[in-house]
Amino acid sequence: MKGAVLINRGNIEPGVELLRAALAKLRADHYELYTGGLCLALADGLGASGRLDEALTALDDTIAIVNANGGSLDLPELLRTKGTLLARAGDPVGAEENLRSSLALARSHSALSLQLRTAMSFVRLKTCQGDPAEACATLADIYGRFTEGFDTADLRAAKGILGEMNPVSISTPKISSA
Repeated sequence: MKGAVLINRGNIEPGVELLRAALAKLRADHYELYTGGLCLALADGLGASGRLDEALTALDDTIAIVNANGGSLDLPELLRTKGTLLARAGDPVGAEENLRSSLALARSHSALSLQLRTAMSFVRLKTCQGDPAEACATLADIYGRFTEGFDTADLRAAKGILGEMNPVSISTPKISSA
């Protein structure tokens, strides 16, 4: 966890090295419970330092292990992160494939927050491609299903994205009192 904190504070290299060592030890011990989350932090650090190929390799390795072990609640976020990195690496087809897989898996888990994060990444990708309509509709639908938590970073970001795409009026959904 210290490696993830270091990366979040901008100390990328020490964080990456701590995470690599921790992941190697956990995998050597066949203890996979925390590897998804730690791999996400590692991929963030590697991506932030421009080492996209290394980040994608780390994600591919973890996704393969997760799939071999029957899945994980981290899988939608692993796929979303991979899709985002593939977009940065210039692979929009791979990016879209991973984002669509992430969204479908998050839906199957009824993980609304993961759906929201993936939909935001999908909007960013499709906006760069000049075709954001479907992605914006998906994001608006997901955003509209929230009934609380509108001060969270993800919901504020989603509202901002939707406001940029359709500045007419994006309101916070209201809970009916009926």
